[in-house]
Amino acid sequence: MKKKLAIIGAGGHGKVIGEIASLNNYEVIDFFDDKYSEIKDYPFKVIGNLKNLEINLSSYDNFFVAIGDNNKRHDFLIWLKKKKS
Repeated sequence: MKKKLAIIGAGGHGKVIGEIASLNNYEVIDFFDDKYSEIKDYPFKVIGNLKNLEINLSSYDNFFVAIGDNNKRHDFLIWLKKKKS
């Protein structure tokens, strides 16, 4: 079964999560970020912003919110939970 992961946040924490996901055999690892449009010197790509994620939610098996700000991360987790239910 093909496992697809959407990582929200393409900063340092997101990069670490991407590497861990790769080691755990995720076949597709996509990043979504409003701030970064690319990740230099990294095998994964930012494929869109958070609006793009909302359009494509059903395409992913799992999600990881890698936003550094605790309040923003919490708010995004609540938003994601509502959208996926």
